[in-house]
Amino acid sequence: MNISYREFFKKQKHFILTVAKLPVSSDTLGMVSAIIIPALIGIIGIKTYKILFALWPVTRSTLGWEPPTLFEGIRIFLVSPLAFLAVAYLAAYFVLWQRLSIRRWLRAILLFLLPLIALPLAKVLWTGIKGKNLTGIESSWAYQIVHVYGDALSDIQFLSGIYQTDIFFLVGYGLLSTLALSVVPNRWRQLVFSLFICLSATILAVAGLELAHYLKTGMNGNASMLMYFLANADDLWDMVRDEVNWKTIVAILAPPFLILLCPLISRLVTRNPWINWQQDKSVFNAGKVIWLVLLAGILAPEHIGQEYIRLRGNIVLNFGQELLFQPDIPTEAFKEGKALRQAALNLEFVPTARAQRLNIVVVLLESVRADATGVYNPSLQNTPFLRELSKKSLVANEMYAVIPRTSAAWVSVLNGMYPSINSALMYWAYREAGNPKFASLPRLLRKTGYKSAFFVPTHLNYENEGQLLFNMGFDQIVSEKDYGKTSYEHVNYFGLEDRVMIDPIMSWVDTQRKDHNPFFLTVMTNVGHEKYTFPSTWKKREFIGSGNEDYNNYLNCIAYIDDFLKRLFNEFQRRELFQNTIFFVLGDHGEPFGERGTKERALSMYEEELHIPMLIFAPSLFHDGGKIIGPRQQVDILPTIADMLGFSTNGDLPPGLSLLRDNPKDRELYYSCILEGIAIGMRKGSRKYIYKFDSAPMEVFDLAKDPDERHDLAGEISETEALMARNQMLKWYGATRLSMTGSEPDHDLAAAKPIRACSKFSQPQCQESQSNELQAGIGQAPGIFLKSSALFQPDE
Repeated sequence: MNISYREFFKKQKHFILTVAKLPVSSDTLGMVSAIIIPALIGIIGIKTYKILFALWPVTRSTLGWEPPTLFEGIRIFLVSPLAFLAVAYLAAYFVLWQRLSIRRWLRAILLFLLPLIALPLAKVLWTGIKGKNLTGIESSWAYQIVHVYGDALSDIQFLSGIYQTDIFFLVGYGLLSTLALSVVPNRWRQLVFSLFICLSATILAVAGLELAHYLKTGMNGNASMLMYFLANADDLWDMVRDEVNWKTIVAILAPPFLILLCPLISRLVTRNPWINWQQDKSVFNAGKVIWLVLLAGILAPEHIGQEYIRLRGNIVLNFGQELLFQPDIPTEAFKEGKALRQAALNLEFVPTARAQRLNIVVVLLESVRADATGVYNPSLQNTPFLRELSKKSLVANEMYAVIPRTSAAWVSVLNGMYPSINSALMYWAYREAGNPKFASLPRLLRKTGYKSAFFVPTHLNYENEGQLLFNMGFDQIVSEKDYGKTSYEHVNYFGLEDRVMIDPIMSWVDTQRKDHNPFFLTVMTNVGHEKYTFPSTWKKREFIGSGNEDYNNYLNCIAYIDDFLKRLFNEFQRRELFQNTIFFVLGDHGEPFGERGTKERALSMYEEELHIPMLIFAPSLFHDGGKIIGPRQQVDILPTIADMLGFSTNGDLPPGLSLLRDNPKDRELYYSCILEGIAIGMRKGSRKYIYKFDSAPMEVFDLAKDPDERHDLAGEISETEALMARNQMLKWYGATRLSMTGSEPDHDLAAAKPIRACSKFSQPQCQESQSNELQAGIGQAPGIFLKSSALFQPDE
């Protein structure tokens, strides 16, 4: 039966009025208040603290970052629009609603309008007190009233936009609990009430965990992070425990403990009602509810500044949306196309006439970012050995990690493929365990007579790392459990200091020399990992001025790593192995220290997390140092090794390019966070794009002119360019996921929201355009190694 739009809306109106006018007893109202008020205090209280947190200056020193203290937070609150607004509304309520004998509708209008007047007047008074140096018309009260009134409305609009979804959620939650308690039989009311109390406790517990994460990182938590933690609690707990302090405990426990207020709230509301019109037995009037919703919608701003975008939204609604509406969809069409361009399934190394049986040593430096070494930052004196080594090495000025995660670096370097997010990596490790199919350097080189080993001073119990390395096909894997009792210290939860590896490494190397085997050796350090602890035997130095103890400790960790490298290289030199060995030394990822308000590297895509040191030391191939020009990435190591050893390739080509070859000017590099749906990035030429899945505006930087990423160009580029960049990033993101799991994240590019939803793009409408197919970099067949290539520029 056809129903007209008018009849449809008439039925909806009738339903709303029927539900809204359900008789609500004092007992029911007490139960609903006990359910809603703790959730309201927790959710609104956390959001209010986040506002104070966001308004406090991010940096106090060069790299300092911390939330406001309690006193500072109170001071900020007392002079904030939020405080003026709260005082004005409370005053209006107690004066107008309970004192004046006028019609209720007129009191309601005055209750809404007077605070809008009181707020700017209060700000005018505050401005008048602080602005005594103003002259001319600016000093007049009239001028201040006119201009400050506009500012006040902007403040109210800002706050209403920030709290909008929280209000929607709490109103909806209140209506749902009221409806449930009003319609169920009396014998079920207590059970339904208990279920809602448990639901409120769960909501507050999640809010507490998210608050603890926010206080630690300055970034919102999401469902991916929570589910990831729950699924890997055994592996993560020991590491998380090191980060817990009394503030973290309070943040986690305080919200759910609000549920203890339920009996008191229920008793107060039932026995001593606060609202006079409660006795009417129809507390929820549809007109008032609709007016509240419309008012919030009218006041909500279209755009909020990017620095505050993280404050929007409601944690419960955000979590629910992520869990319910972002499934993985198998996409068979990708399997033979784009996915294979992110990884090589059937790659083979084939020796040519110029093949050389040179040893390969890859040293991965834990958490070392480029500008924290003297090679890239000459003002630092913490890496004297690396600085000297760089003078005889090829140095990549612009080398990048793909994902700021250690195991992702292993996949990038050793498999030569683009890794995916953590959950996909762990699934991939499990899937490959029975029959590894993807190419890896240990297996590729074994077919040409090489022996391989992986040495690390840590355990491999975290996130299935041991299985991941086993799948790569190393002949020997040596980790913490294999060093036995030792005098070397545990420096963090993960394991021992790096020097514990030197003797076992050289013992293995001596065995390979004795058996006349060329070898492929990979070494992963540990010192440098957060919390930036080094052995007690290391003499601490002050590399920077006071103001950031963590960063100074980090620089000392890198100094220790530099000393470890010196000792390791000395052992190779003592055995006269320099002439037949190629050394690759590079970081696994970088590390932030509050430059942008966060210390969490795993959740952002800036240079401090991605730009890493990288040098190649090969005395038998070149004697003078040089520079490798252009943006490069960890996936380039595998094709570079093939090139330097004189191997050609058969089968699927890896996505990387040899570092010995000219870099295309328009080459695209891709990046991703470790968790689903946080952020991805792309660099093309000197331009870098960061896409946060529409949770915040896209960011665009020109790294040639702005290497520190301080000037966002997003508002200066066309929406066509922004849309094409986003589509390319999403295609790459889906293809990398598909290459590991067989399914692609649910991002429908054709139906994607227009870029104009992001406030920083200046074009009024999004121009429809057909983006080109993603062209991932394809490795070139190795040619003749040219020492005099223009690619290498001699050091000055």
